[in-house]
Amino acid sequence: MSDMSYPTKENTKFTIVQGGEKKVMKKILSVALSTAMAFSMFASVAFGETATTPEAQFNALAAKGILTGYPDGQARLEKDLTRAEFAKIIAKLLDLKEVKTTLSFKDKNYNANHWARGYIEAVNAAGLMTGKTATTFDPSGKVSVQEVATVLVRALKLEVPATADNTASAWAKGYVQAAINKGLVAAGTNFQGNATRALVVGAAYQVDILKSAPVVVSAEALSPTSVLVTFADKTTATVTPASALVEGVETTVAFKNNGFDYAVKVTLSSAKVLSFTPVNATQVEVKFNRSVDETAAKTFANYKIGTAIPTSISLSGNTATLTFATAAEVEVTNAVAVVEPITLADNADKKTAKFTSVLTYEDTVKPVISSVSAKTNTTAATKLTVTVSEPIQSATAKVDGTYYPVAFGGTNTGTITGLNLSSTANHTLELVNLTDKSGNVTVTASQAFSVTVDTVAPTATLSAYSDRAILVTFSKDMEEATVAGALTLSAVKDELLAPVPYTYSKIDNKKYLLTVDTALFASKASRTLSVVIGGTVKDDLGNAYVAGSQSVTLSKDTVKPVATGFKVVKNSDGKVTDVVITFSEALKANATPALPVIVNMNGVIVTGSLLGGFTADPIVAGDKQVTYSVVTAAAQTGSFAFSFPSSLVTDLSEAANTSDVFNYTVDFGGGSTTFSLTSAAASANVITVNFGTAVKGGAVANSATDVANYTLAGKPLPAGTTIYLDGDQKIATITLPSGTISATDPTSVLTVANVAATNGATLNTYTGTVAVVDNTKPVLTTAALTSDNKLVLGFGETLTVGTAVYQDFVVKINGNAVTGLTAVNITDGTGSDAGKVVLNLKGLVKYNGTVTYIDLDNNGSLDGSDIKVADGDITATFTYSSSAFISGVTVTTAATTVGKDAQNNTLKTAVTVTAK
Repeated sequence: MSDMSYPTKENTKFTIVQGGEKKVMKKILSVALSTAMAFSMFASVAFGETATTPEAQFNALAAKGILTGYPDGQARLEKDLTRAEFAKIIAKLLDLKEVKTTLSFKDKNYNANHWARGYIEAVNAAGLMTGKTATTFDPSGKVSVQEVATVLVRALKLEVPATADNTASAWAKGYVQAAINKGLVAAGTNFQGNATRALVVGAAYQVDILKSAPVVVSAEALSPTSVLVTFADKTTATVTPASALVEGVETTVAFKNNGFDYAVKVTLSSAKVLSFTPVNATQVEVKFNRSVDETAAKTFANYKIGTAIPTSISLSGNTATLTFATAAEVEVTNAVAVVEPITLADNADKKTAKFTSVLTYEDTVKPVISSVSAKTNTTAATKLTVTVSEPIQSATAKVDGTYYPVAFGGTNTGTITGLNLSSTANHTLELVNLTDKSGNVTVTASQAFSVTVDTVAPTATLSAYSDRAILVTFSKDMEEATVAGALTLSAVKDELLAPVPYTYSKIDNKKYLLTVDTALFASKASRTLSVVIGGTVKDDLGNAYVAGSQSVTLSKDTVKPVATGFKVVKNSDGKVTDVVITFSEALKANATPALPVIVNMNGVIVTGSLLGGFTADPIVAGDKQVTYSVVTAAAQTGSFAFSFPSSLVTDLSEAANTSDVFNYTVDFGGGSTTFSLTSAAASANVITVNFGTAVKGGAVANSATDVANYTLAGKPLPAGTTIYLDGDQKIATITLPSGTISATDPTSVLTVANVAATNGATLNTYTGTVAVVDNTKPVLTTAALTSDNKLVLGFGETLTVGTAVYQDFVVKINGNAVTGLTAVNITDGTGSDAGKVVLNLKGLVKYNGTVTYIDLDNNGSLDGSDIKVADGDITATFTYSSSAFISGVTVTTAATTVGKDAQNNTLKTAVTVTAK
C-alpha cells in the first residue's frame, strides 16, 4: 500500500488513505471504499468546470484515479512531498504501466515489496526521473520545486527556452522557465525549496488539462478562408479550411490543434453589420461580421445618423470607429442610422448588406482617466500624455500640485509640456472639471504615475509603397525635424550608389514616404535601391538612430486601373445627386476628368440634358473613385448607357497606366407602379420579409427599413427594433429586441405599407400573420408571509415547475440577509399558490435553551446578525407576520437566476418586493 498523503473529499471533510501495517488493512479498505463513493458524488464538480483551489483540483484528479488519500481526516496539503509519492503521481498522471520486473536501485528497504517500486521503475524507464546516484533513488527524500518542474516539462515534451528569468539552480533554469511559461508553477515560487503537496496537486492538475483534448465551445467562419475556433480552456485557433467556404452552405472543417484532431461544422454568414453602437457623445462603433475593405470602410458617405456623416473614421479589425463633429449628431431621438453596403476585404465583388436602425442615445457617462505616460532618455521627463475614456472639450490639469495647461484638441488624448519630472520619483496627475463633448463633468480625476526611462535606439524598416515610392517605417515616434534633415538629402541610392532624386513627405510620426522623381524602369522590370539613414535621426525622446543603409526592391507596375462598379447617390428626398464610379487602385490627381457619353434606351444622346447634365469632381491623388455630380438634383427613372473614354483615369505608377474604354448601364429605377411582397415569416422573433424586388432603404421616404411602415399585433414595432436589407435590397430582416414580447402568439398580425421599390413602384399593403414568442423575463411581483412562517412569492407570469432555486432569491429580515437557506427551504406552490414559489422560513426559528431567535445563517447558534425575538421558548407560537421584533421582510431576485418561464426566459434580476 502507498504511504502517499493526498486529500479527498468526503462529507465536506478531507480524508487521507494511507498504506501501513497489515493489521490496519481492513480499515484502509473500508475507508478506500467510502472514498470511492464520495468521488462518485463529486465527479460532476470535478469535471463540470475548472477547479481553482488545491482541494477542488485534488478532487478532480482523485475522481480520475490519479490520486488517493489518507484515513486520518487531515488534508496536509501544506506538507512536503517525497520522491516516491511524486513518482506515483507522474506514473498515474501519464498512464504509465507499473514495472515490477526490475529493481534498479539499492536503497535500504527498497525491494520487490516496496509500495512505490512499480511506479519508481516506470518513471525511471520512461526517462522522467532518475536516481540520486547511479545506485540510489532516495524514495523518502523530499522533492524540490525545480525537480517537479523538470519532470513535468519532460513529460509534456515542452520546448526549453534559451533564456530564463527565475531563481532556480543553473541546471534547472530552462526547465523551470518552460514550466512558468506554460502556467504549471508561479513565477515567484522558491524553486530550490521543497515542493508542497498543494503545489504538486496544482501542477498535476494543469498537466492533466494540457494532455487532454479541450472541447470545442464554438466555431465561427470569419471569411471564406478563415474559421475561428474557441475551446473550453479559453484558447482559440484560427483554421484555414481545405477549400473556400460558400455563403449559406454548412461545411465540415477538419483540423489538428496541439496534436489533437477535430472536425467542426460552420456556415459562412452573409456579410453584414453586427451592431451600430454609440460609445460616447461623438463616437460610434460599427462592428462587421467580416473583414471589410479599408478604403470603403473609411469612406465618410457610407455612414449617416439622420443627415450627419462622420468627420473621421478609424478601422481596427472588423470594427470601425466613427467620430462626428458635435454631440448633437450622436445624441439623438429616433434618428435613422444607416451603413451603406461596404466592400469586403477578401472579395471586391461582395459587400455587406445595407444596415438601418432607429437610434436613440444620450451620453450620461462621465469621462475618466485611462492612462498616463511620461518618458525620458535622461533623468527627467519634460512632457506627459494622458488618455481619457472619450473626447474632451475642456479640462484643467495639475501635476504634482502645480497647474499646467492641457491640450486635448477635441480628442481623448491630451499633452502637457514644460515639466521636469524625475525618473526616480512617483508623480500624480489631477484633471479638474474634465468635461466631455456632451457636457458631462468629472469634477476631479487623478492618477499616480512614474516616468519610464527609454534609452533604446529606434530602428527602421523599408517597404515598397508603390513602384516608385519607398515607405520608411520607424519603430518609435520620431522627432520629425531630424528625419526631414536626414531624408531630404541624398538618402536614396541606386545599385551603383549614385543618388536618386526623390521627394520626401511625412505620413505620421512613424511613417515617412520617399517618392522617386525620375524614371526607374526604362530598361529593367525591377530596381533595388538603398536608403542611407544617418545617426542624426532621433526619436521624440532624443535617442539616436544607429546610422546605416538598407535596401528595398521596387517592381514595375504594368497593370491598368479597372472600374469595379458604380453607385447612384440619392438624397433623403429620393433625388439623384451623384453617380460614383469606383476603381481597382489609387489614382493620379486630375482636376478635370472626362465626362461620359450618356444614351437613353431609345438610342438618343442625353449627356447634356439628363438631370441638367453632369460635372466631374476633381480626382485627388490616392482616390479610388470618380464622382459625377448632377447639375439639377431630381427624381429619375429608367436605365441609361454610360460610355467612358479611354485614359479616363491614370494610376500612380511610373508607367502611368491608364484605363481602357468601359461602359455601364445605370438603372435609376422604374416608374410609379405597384407590387406585392413575396412572403413574411418569423423565427425566434426575427421576422424575414421578402419583397421579391429591390426596395428603398435608409433615411429616405418609403424606406423598407423605416419601422413606421410596419405594425405587429395592431401596434407599432417595439422600440429598439432593428431592420436591415440584404445586399440585393430585396429581403428585410426585422429583429425584435428582448423584453418586448410578453406572450407567445403563433398568429400575430403583421402589416407592411408605404414601402417603395427602387424603380419607384409602391407596395400593395400587406397583411399576414407571423409567429412570435415570449421573450420577456418573468418579474417578482409579490411576497406574502403566512401564519405557518412561509414566504409565498408571486410573479408576473407562471414559472415552470421545478426551475426556481433558493439561490434565485435574497431574503432579508430586519435588513439582514438570510444566508442559511438550502434546497429544502424551497418548493413550488400548489392549489391557489400554483405558479408561485414558497420559501419555508420556519426552520430558522430556534431555541438555544435560553432565548428564541432567528438563526439567519442556520448554523445552530445565536451569533452575528441573528435576531433575538423572545426570552424562553416560543418556537411553537412565533410568526414573522405578527412578531413585534420583526420590523421588515424583503425579497430580492439575485444577480443571476435560473428560475424561468415556459419560453426559458429567466427571472428578472435585482427586483425587490416587501413582505412586511
